[in-house]
Amino acid sequence: MKIEALLSARETTVTGCEVEFQLYDKEKLLCRVASAEVGEDKKVVMDMVLERPHLWDGVKDPYLYKGVVILRKDGKEIDRREEEIGFRYFHADAEKGFFLNGKPYRLNGVNRHQDRAERASAFYPQDHDEDLDLMQEMGCNAVRLCHYPQAKYMHQQMDKRGLVAWVEIPFVNVYVNNPAYDENLRLQLKELILQNYNHPCILFWGLFNEINSGWLDRPSRMAAELHALARQLDSSRPTMGASNQDDDFNGFTDLIAFNKYFGWYGDNMDDMGRWIDREHAAHPERKMGISEYGAGACVFQQADSLRHPEPWGQWHPENWQTYYHVENWKQLQEREFLWCNFIWCMFDFSAAGRREGSIMGRNDKGLVTYDRKIKKDAFYFYKANWNQEDKFVYIAGKRLVNRTRKTVDVQVFSNSGAAKLYINGKAYGTAKPDSVNVLEWKGIVLDTGENRIEVRNKYGADCCVWICPF
Repeated sequence: MKIEALLSARETTVTGCEVEFQLYDKEKLLCRVASAEVGEDKKVVMDMVLERPHLWDGVKDPYLYKGVVILRKDGKEIDRREEEIGFRYFHADAEKGFFLNGKPYRLNGVNRHQDRAERASAFYPQDHDEDLDLMQEMGCNAVRLCHYPQAKYMHQQMDKRGLVAWVEIPFVNVYVNNPAYDENLRLQLKELILQNYNHPCILFWGLFNEINSGWLDRPSRMAAELHALARQLDSSRPTMGASNQDDDFNGFTDLIAFNKYFGWYGDNMDDMGRWIDREHAAHPERKMGISEYGAGACVFQQADSLRHPEPWGQWHPENWQTYYHVENWKQLQEREFLWCNFIWCMFDFSAAGRREGSIMGRNDKGLVTYDRKIKKDAFYFYKANWNQEDKFVYIAGKRLVNRTRKTVDVQVFSNSGAAKLYINGKAYGTAKPDSVNVLEWKGIVLDTGENRIEVRNKYGADCCVWICPF
C-alpha cells in the first residue's frame, strides 16, 4: 500500500524532518513501520507491504487498524496524528450490482439529514448514536449522508459499525451562474475529500443532487469538472451523482443513482420497475442505483382504506406510506443489477417551504418521527426484509384503533416465518410470508366492541386492540 502524508508548515520548519508511519492491529500489536524524509513539496510518500490484511468487511466484520503518523525533527517528535483505518476493495457492475471484497453486497440504505426535534443540526454524540442504532435495527448496511458534509463523528462511528457511507457536497437543485459559485463547489469537494480520505466507510464521493439543466450546458460542464477534480484527488473511490432527469451528466460520474417517487408524486406504483428496465436498456453501460424513493406519512392520521393522498395536501395517512414501500420494494429487490437503493428518508426533517401533512415546515417521508420516538409501520416492513438477526412479528395498522369497517384484512410483517392469528382468543389460522415477508389474513370479521388482535410464532408475538362500533 502507498502512504501519503501532507504537512502544513513553513519551509524552514520542515527542513531536516522525517515522518514515520506505524500500523497497529486491533490487538494493539505493531504490524509495520515505515519512514521517509520530508520533501520540498511538504509531502511524504512511503510504500508498505501488509501481507494478508484483515479486511474491513461491512457490518459483518468492520475490522479497523490504527495508523500513527509521527513527525520528527533531529530525532525528536514534534507532532503526531492517529487515525483508525480499514482495508477493503469494492466495485459496481452494470449487470451484477455492487461487490465488497469480491462478494455481492447490495447496498440497502436510507437517506439521513442531520436534523432532529429540539436540536436542529446541533447534535450531541448520543444523537448520532441513536440514529445509527435505529438504522441498524432496521437492517441498513449503508447510509447516504445528504446533501452536505455531516459530522465527522458519524464517519467515525460508521467506520466502527461497518456501515457504508455515501457523502456529498451541497450542489443541489439550482446552479448559480457565477465564477465564485464554481470555485466554492471545487473548494467544498476538495475539503470533503482531504478531510475524510482515511475513513474506510466512505466508498463514494457524491458530486450533485437533482441539478437542473438551465444555463445552457453549464451544470453539465460543472459536473464533469468536479468528477475530474475528485479523480485527481482520490483515484481509489468512484464519483457518483443523484439525478431526477434524463440529461447527459448522468453519464459523467463513475456511478449514477436516481431519485424516483412513482406512486407518490403522481404516476402509478408499478411504474418504478418499468422505468428502471427502460433506463437500464437505454444505458446498459451505466452502473445504476436508486438514491431516493419514498412517501409521506403522519402517525396521527390513519385510514382503513387505500386512497392516494395529495402529496402537497394536509392528509398523509400512514397506511399509504406502508403500501407504497411494500409495492416499491417488490420491484427493487427483484432487479439485482441495481447497486443500491436508498429510502427517502430515515427520519422526518425540517423543510421550511413545505406546507403539507399535519405539521407545516416538515417533510414527513421519514420511517421514524422527527423526535425519534415513533417507528412507522414501514420501518418494520424493512426490518422484516433487511434484518434477519432480530426475529420478530409486527401487526401493521395498529394505530388505527377505532375502525370504520367490520370486515378487515390483517397485515403482518415477519422475518421469522409463518405466524398464527388470534382475535379475542379465537384462532384464525396460519399465514406464510410472501416474497417480501408480508403475511395477510383476508376478510376477517371483527366482533362488535373491543377486539384483541394477536399474532404469534415460535420467535415472538405482537398484539393490539381494534374497536368496532357495529
